[in-house]
Amino acid sequence: MNLRELRESKGLSRSKLARILDIDAMTIYNVEKGKRPQLRTARVLANFFGISIEELLKGAEHKQE
Repeated sequence: MNLRELRESKGLSRSKLARILDIDAMTIYNVEKGKRPQLRTARVLANFFGISIEELLKGAEHKQE
């Protein structure tokens, strides 16, 4: 599952998730489009969604292919 699917499964917009996690909405957009996030951002996102950083990055890798 990629970040967009995870976010939408919780009924969150990018801007709402950005406010909750104190992350720039453009960063979330970039991760959803396949860009690898910085480690701090990856940790915050993975913790919020209850997944490992590896799972988060795997979803990003599938977007790039």
